[in-house]
Amino acid sequence: MSETQAQSARADKKDQEKAGDETVSEHETLDVLMDYDPVKAMDIGGANMDHLFSISQELASFWADRIRKNVSVFHGLSDCRTPEDYMTVMAKAASETVHDFANEFDRMVAINLERPE
Repeated sequence: MSETQAQSARADKKDQEKAGDETVSEHETLDVLMDYDPVKAMDIGGANMDHLFSISQELASFWADRIRKNVSVFHGLSDCRTPEDYMTVMAKAASETVHDFANEFDRMVAINLERPE
């Protein structure tokens, strides 16, 4: 062992002595690893991925619908001939937008409150 490695080992030993009870023994680390269940970990990971997929699918569907509705609003605005027509289209669009976002919020809360199987 080189002198540098020996100095590093001595410094590590001193640090461990200073830490006292804070240092986790090799036996304690092994106990934690012995309780590790890879099948359970895979199940949890799978449930997390399913949840992520559900959220992503819902958000993609919501934004696709919102884009269609926004394009429809612009189409409606192009047909306006009077200020009253414009106000009617914009009021309807604003109302639909608020309701859509409120409904989406409810759906997202419901998805996040679902219990995995």
